[in-house]
Amino acid sequence: MKTVGKYNSAFAAEVAKGLLESEGIPACIVNEYTTYVGLTHASDPVELRVADEDYESAVKALAASSNAL
Repeated sequence: MKTVGKYNSAFAAEVAKGLLESEGIPACIVNEYTTYVGLTHASDPVELRVADEDYESAVKALAASSNAL
């Protein structure tokens, strides 16, 4: 698994995960729930990860979506 994005909130990571999954790229979120219960520091990001073989496609999909904004 490779980290394709780091986010300050679980919500932002969920949005990115939804985008990837709509492109057919399975993704998972790491540290999502620990931010809700205060088990991580404010500097600990919520990470979005994909399988190694999906990394390049995921990076392109996320870049395309940020350029569309």
